[in-house]
Amino acid sequence: LGDVWRQLYHAKLVDTEEGWRAVIRYFPEAGAYCHNLARRGLAYHFLHSHEYEKAIGPLEELTAQTQSPDFQAFGIAGLVVTYANLGEDEKALDENGRLSVEARTKLSQQSPQMYELLTKTIDELIDRSI
Repeated sequence: LGDVWRQLYHAKLVDTEEGWRAVIRYFPEAGAYCHNLARRGLAYHFLHSHEYEKAIGPLEELTAQTQSPDFQAFGIAGLVVTYANLGEDEKALDENGRLSVEARTKLSQQSPQMYELLTKTIDELIDRSI
C-alpha cells in the first residue's frame, strides 16, 4: 500500500490528469479512501484548469460516496462550482440544495479551498439572479 501513497504524493506534485488517474488505474486494490483522494485531486485539477466538463465525472463519483460524507459533500460542492461556471445555474442551485448545514460546516473544516470556491460561486449565482 506504500506505493499508492507515493503515487498520490507524485500526483499532487505534478498535478496532471494522468498522475491522478494513475492512482486508480495502477492501484485498484488501494481501496475507496485512496481512490477518492485521487478523484478529489483530479476534480481540483480540472477546476483550476477551467476544464469544467471534465470535472463532472470525478465529482459525480464523489457524490455517490454515501459511506463517505466528506467526499460526498466535496463532490456536491464541486458540482455547484462546475455547473455555475458552465452557465447551468439551475443545476448549480439544485446541487447547492443538496448540501445540508452540517455538510457545509464539515466541508469548511475538511476542504477549506472547496468551501471558499463554493461560497464565492453562490455569491455569484445570487448576483446573477438579481
